[in-house]
Amino acid sequence: MRFGNIAVRLLAAEAVRQRALDLIEGVDPKGKSEHWQENAFHSLYGSPSKVLTEQWNALCLSSDPDIKLTVNEMSARGFRGFMMAHFFLWQNPKNAFTFGSRFGVCERLARGHPIWKWITKLAALAKQVIIWSNDLDAVNTAKRILSVDGVDFRTWEQKHERYNMDTKDCSKKFNHAAAKYEIALHAYKSQVVWVSGPHRGGKHDLEIFREGLKKKVKIWKKLNADRGYRSSEPDEKDIFSIPCNTDSKENHEYKSRARLRHETFNRRLKCFNILDDTFKYSRDKHQKCVLAVVGTVQFQMNNGYPLFDIG
Repeated sequence: MRFGNIAVRLLAAEAVRQRALDLIEGVDPKGKSEHWQENAFHSLYGSPSKVLTEQWNALCLSSDPDIKLTVNEMSARGFRGFMMAHFFLWQNPKNAFTFGSRFGVCERLARGHPIWKWITKLAALAKQVIIWSNDLDAVNTAKRILSVDGVDFRTWEQKHERYNMDTKDCSKKFNHAAAKYEIALHAYKSQVVWVSGPHRGGKHDLEIFREGLKKKVKIWKKLNADRGYRSSEPDEKDIFSIPCNTDSKENHEYKSRARLRHETFNRRLKCFNILDDTFKYSRDKHQKCVLAVVGTVQFQMNNGYPLFDIG
């Protein structure tokens, strides 16, 4: 198949699965059942083969300059770099030697630009699937159509120019330096509609909300949120649908399921070791990793692994 003047190397899920397993030293998929191969693929790369197939083909077909692949990047070597980036996000290898040995390559190809250029492309691709759909602004759709929550990821403590410790970078959830992100989900679709960050770990969720998402939410809409979003501001009292002792049984269950659904999504992000472990790179690289993981989870939800319905 050709796209413009570039040979597009589109792959089927079976081809992606077999090629990706062949890359790993010590894994021999020959003669194994399809079920075994799929389980091995998922355990190594963190996603089903059809999910990463869709990502790879989307990269090949994209005309966005931040995503578009060169002819060399569509080669077998480029595919290896793509899979190594997913392995890096899922496994967070201890060092380049350990990482490279799994793929039978030298340390130079298992760190720095060869890996981060693919994570950067995955982050750029994620921005195309994080969609603010039209029904979020419509008058004739559900009122409580969004859920919002802040999620913290541990990071190495940044050096302060004056003090030994910068408390503004400290997350109360971990009692540790962290980067905070604000994520909004569609209440009735398995769809990420908003990601904001990184913010400093000590920054309040409401402050982050006021800087960005508040300007996008229409006055006739409400957001499902936890008690951390309780506000005394007159224009914010009616924005959030938070737990209340006077709620009916049905309303209480609805709010509880909305919050649990959002926590389930946050947990999916932290299944990727790069975000669950203490991040040791720069904040710019952390943002790229978060977007790459959010995009991958969105592709998962688009391919038969959705979040449960609120009801």
